[in-house]
Amino acid sequence: MPIGLEAQQVRAIFFPKRKHFTFHRINMEYLVPLKSLQRENVYSLLDAGLRNNLRSIGAKDEIIFSLRPQLEGVAGRMSLQGQRLARERQVLREQLAKQVQRGFRVYRAEVEADLANLKISEALAVEQQAGYESMVTAEYLLKDAVTTNIKNYRAHFELAWIYLTVLESLAEAEYHFQIATRYALEQGDVLFAHFAKRHLADACYSQAKFSEAVEHSLAVLHYNAETDLESRYEHIRYLAAVGEVESATQDLSTLVSASPVYYVQAQAEPDFRQHTAVRSMLFDLRQKRVDRITHYAHTSWQHHPLARLTLPDQIDPEQLFRQTFKQHIKVMAHLPYMTLASRENQIATLIVDDSQRRVLKELNTRSKSYEVASEKKRKKWSWVNKIGAILLHAAAVLLLACIFFFAACYIADLAGVGAVLTGSEAVMHVALIILPLLLAGLLLIGFIPKGARSLFYKQLELDNTAKIINNLK
Repeated sequence: MPIGLEAQQVRAIFFPKRKHFTFHRINMEYLVPLKSLQRENVYSLLDAGLRNNLRSIGAKDEIIFSLRPQLEGVAGRMSLQGQRLARERQVLREQLAKQVQRGFRVYRAEVEADLANLKISEALAVEQQAGYESMVTAEYLLKDAVTTNIKNYRAHFELAWIYLTVLESLAEAEYHFQIATRYALEQGDVLFAHFAKRHLADACYSQAKFSEAVEHSLAVLHYNAETDLESRYEHIRYLAAVGEVESATQDLSTLVSASPVYYVQAQAEPDFRQHTAVRSMLFDLRQKRVDRITHYAHTSWQHHPLARLTLPDQIDPEQLFRQTFKQHIKVMAHLPYMTLASRENQIATLIVDDSQRRVLKELNTRSKSYEVASEKKRKKWSWVNKIGAILLHAAAVLLLACIFFFAACYIADLAGVGAVLTGSEAVMHVALIILPLLLAGLLLIGFIPKGARSLFYKQLELDNTAKIINNLK
């Protein structure tokens, strides 16, 4: 963004005192062609203005992140409108160039208007004192331009814009906006006439002429009420100011449903905040979004396979879903309207996914608890298994000893000295002990404590169910 856009004059235009320092886009629509702003510059100004509105009502400006798609769309439309206004200015210059042949006064008016535009542009890019002097010079040049050629509606408009936004001469602004509108219509520039009439309504509003502001804005809406959302918002604001709160509330509800950007604008708007009906409507709109998410989440859960799956260990998936949903409801209470409006399906899907993760977590937790309980029982009775292992080792040692003894006797008989080895009867008695030791060792080493087997089966069932749920993804 150019450094000049951070000047005090521009900030005063975007946040005028008579509007309680609330950001309005109507002034920026004129600056876009004047400063040849690109789309990214327009987006930055929109972002900064709405953040200022949020701070003025004590809200967090992080809410803006959920508005990025809508703001990009508005910035695109404003950029296109700026290009259109610039093209119309070029067409007007060509028309004036043709009229130059009929008189020097028309030529002088065009030159004066061009110099005035240059001074206005310079005034928005310099320090406050020098900028004010340039603006006064631009006022003088524009006055000279409309004096020499009264039908130069573009000069009338720019002179009125200076009076409205910078010099705060509201009566003069209203007068020149009326002239600009009339001559623009006479010369067939209907779009610019509507643009000037919107500023005329703003000038009337600034003088507390709310009925006239409503009349002028309604005349603009008559042509493009469906597409020009900004004009609709201005008209609704004037309705609230004039006291037609019921009509303003209904129209604002429709507008906010069409574009969540205006929810942030309406929250900070003094004309709306003073009416309880409008504040209640905004709260109800937000609650309707929560109700829609609630309905979608419950419907999605009912059609989810996990809701119809019988879980082991008396686990109720519906109860776990309700617990997850209560947690998300607490979070949604702090979410901005724009997030709820733009991510209804994503939030509901997230609730269902979190419910599935909660069921898996419950299955894994119980499986782990059963595993720990089973391990405790095994440790408590591990001495039985150790005795069985000792008996098995003893039986194996005795068996090997007997085998070696009989092998030695066989070798001795072959060598003819079999009488040397005696005590075969004692060895036979020892061999008879081996079988009971072996059987006792096998029984004791395979001993499973009471209840450990059922815990193992429960753990196995829970683990298998968790695998099935994972496959559902």
